[in-house]
Amino acid sequence: MHRKVQLIVSGGIRNGADVAKALALGADAVSLELQHWLHWETTIPNLK
Repeated sequence: MHRKVQLIVSGGIRNGADVAKALALGADAVSLELQHWLHWETTIPNLK
């Protein structure tokens, strides 16, 4: 059965483990705050 509603999780996501948990629980997408992306770009130089 195809779902008519997509689930996008966008609160309390702090790290990759939280993203994995949200997707495992059925989320179609996960939204992160901009400050988290900026932090990951500085700590993981090849992320871009």
